[in-house]
Amino acid sequence: MNMKSKAYVCVFIAVQSSFSSEKKDEVHGTVYSSEGKIVQHLFGKWSEGVYSGGTCSARCIWRPG
Repeated sequence: MNMKSKAYVCVFIAVQSSFSSEKKDEVHGTVYSSEGKIVQHLFGKWSEGVYSGGTCSARCIWRPG
């Protein structure tokens, strides 16, 4: 964790799956404040897009170019 500045830290995890699995390319992340509190959840597929928030109110924050 980044405890020396006011910067946020994101822990991003690629979900392990088989080549033909529905979970292929799936990623999950959590954004933490400098105090270590959860600020935001991230999810999606690196091949399609990454979203921030809950599944019902998610907002796309990144799409592959």
